[in-house]
Amino acid sequence: MRKINIQSNSDLFTDFVQSVDKILAGVEVTDAAGNPTEYADPHFQDRMQRLQQCSFNFEDRAMHPISAEIAKGLIYDEIKSKEDQNDIRLR
Repeated sequence: MRKINIQSNSDLFTDFVQSVDKILAGVEVTDAAGNPTEYADPHFQDRMQRLQQCSFNFEDRAMHPISAEIAKGLIYDEIKSKEDQNDIRLR
């Protein structure tokens, strides 16, 4: 797993990144029955909704930059990364 060191001093940016990171870290690769997590699954939809609710909370307004397509792409990427890590561990 790669780690990043945030060098900026922006609390807004750091808070946003941490929110997204926490949501993605909670993505499950399989459901309770052991089936692969898919787009139609409630867990996938919940994670998508949570990502879309992440915001930059400026003084005069909040901005939600993550669209449904971006959320879906991030979740699929997280699932693939976790599957790849599991494959490496099993070798």
